[in-house]
Amino acid sequence: MKQHRLYLYALDPTHIGAGGYRLGRVDNTIMRDAGTNLPKIPGSSINGVTRAAAIYSLEDETDRKKAMAYASYTLNPKNKPPPEHRG
Repeated sequence: MKQHRLYLYALDPTHIGAGGYRLGRVDNTIMRDAGTNLPKIPGSSINGVTRAAAIYSLEDETDRKKAMAYASYTLNPKNKPPPEHRG
């Protein structure tokens, strides 16, 4: 697998919380790594924005539409094979 190093910059304040309800509001505490207690941003939190940025960076409108259709198809849970067929 080919690897690429990415540097991501947040243009707005970023808050990834552990969630939970208290007093009718969402109380998002900062997620932290259990071993180091450092703040952590899970990969699943940035998948969507990274995918969208890659799609919108395509210059050709046709390629952009194809990429959007492919992403929509692959993200739809109905199109995923059952666990016993995944390799």
